[in-house]
Amino acid sequence: MKSTALTLVALLLTAESLLGFAEVNDGELFLDTRVSALHDSNIVGSSLGESDFILSVDPTLRWQRERRGTIAASLGMNFNKYDEFGEYDSEDLHTDFSYSFPLTVGSPFSGGINLGYSEQTGVDYYVADRVSTENTNFSVNGRYQTGRRLAWRGELAYQDRNASNYSDTIDKSVEVGVELVELMRQVGVTADYRLRKLKSSGDVGVGRDYDNNSLSLGITGQLLPESQFKKLEAYASVSFQTVNADKAGLGGRDRDVLGYDGRLSWEATPTTNVNLIFQNDVENTIDDEPVESSSISLGVSKQFSRQATGSFNITSRDIGYFGSDRRNDSIGANFSLSYLLNRNWTAGFTLAYEDTDSNEAIFRYDRFTGGVFTNYRF
Repeated sequence: MKSTALTLVALLLTAESLLGFAEVNDGELFLDTRVSALHDSNIVGSSLGESDFILSVDPTLRWQRERRGTIAASLGMNFNKYDEFGEYDSEDLHTDFSYSFPLTVGSPFSGGINLGYSEQTGVDYYVADRVSTENTNFSVNGRYQTGRRLAWRGELAYQDRNASNYSDTIDKSVEVGVELVELMRQVGVTADYRLRKLKSSGDVGVGRDYDNNSLSLGITGQLLPESQFKKLEAYASVSFQTVNADKAGLGGRDRDVLGYDGRLSWEATPTTNVNLIFQNDVENTIDDEPVESSSISLGVSKQFSRQATGSFNITSRDIGYFGSDRRNDSIGANFSLSYLLNRNWTAGFTLAYEDTDSNEAIFRYDRFTGGVFTNYRF
C-alpha cells in the first residue's frame, strides 16, 4: 500500500492542473504541526490491557483554494512513540484531496470528489486489540435540481482496508435517490436506494462476499418548532436492508435489518452548538464477523471567549453478532478544551472515559485517556 500512498501524493501535486487550477499561489498554503502527550490506561482495549504514555508529532502540509468550487489537499505524517511498549511505535502517513462545486454561480448541478489514503494505529473495538490499518478511499457525489422543488442525487464510493494480522476488506457502494425540496414549509423529503458489495480476504475467519440492499426514506429541515428551536438543521431516515445469508457465510435464511440514520444540529446560542447523531447499520469486522451496530451520540461545543473553546460528547453503542450470541455494549464520554495563545498557536487538553460490557469476559473493561496538546501553524 506504500505505492498507493505515493500515487495519491502525486495526485495531490497534479490535481490542480488536471482540474484547471494551475495557479497554486492563489491558494492558501500552510503547515500545521500538532504535538500531543497522552496517557492511555488500556492501550489494547481488553480486560488484559496495559497502560502507557504516548508521544505524538503530526506535521501536516495543507493547501486550499476557492474558485468556482473549493479544492483542498493535505499531506502529513503522524509519528507515535510509546514509553514502554515500543512494538506499537508507528509512523502513519495520511493524505487526502477534495473538490466540491457548483461549476458556476446558480448552477443546478453540484457535487464533489474525495480521495485519500491513511495509515492508522489504534484500538479496534471488535477484536480487543491494537491494530494497524491502511485505508484507501474514493467517492464522487452529485446533485441536480430539475425544478424548484425536485432534485436528483447519487453517489459512488470505494474503500480498501488492509489490517495487520487480520482480514482485509473491499467495500463498494452505489446510491441513487430523489429529493423533494421544502415540500412542507422548511421540511423536505428524500428517498434513496443503495447497493453495497463487500468482500473480505478471509485471513482470520470465513471470507465474506455479500451484497447489502437498502431503501432509505427520510425527512430533512426544520423538524422541530422554529419558535423554540431556531437555527436547527435535522435529517432522519430509515432503511430496509437485506443481508444475503449464503454470501455472508451465515447459512440458513437471509437477515433483514431495519436501519436508521439521523443527525440534528442546533445553534442553541450564538456561542453554543448541540449535535445529536444516531444510527443503526450493518458492518463487517476485521475478523470476518458481520454485525449489526447501533449508536447514539450527544455533543455540545461552547466558545467561552475569543480564545477558549470547549466540547463535550457522550456516546452509547450496542453491537450484535450475526454468527454468534456475542453482544457488546459501551458508554463513553470525552471532554476537550483548547485555548488560542496567538494567531497561529493553540494549546489544550483532552479527557476521555469508556466502559465496555460483554457476555465474553475479555471484552469487559474500562479505559481512561488524558493528555495535553499544542498546534502551531506556520
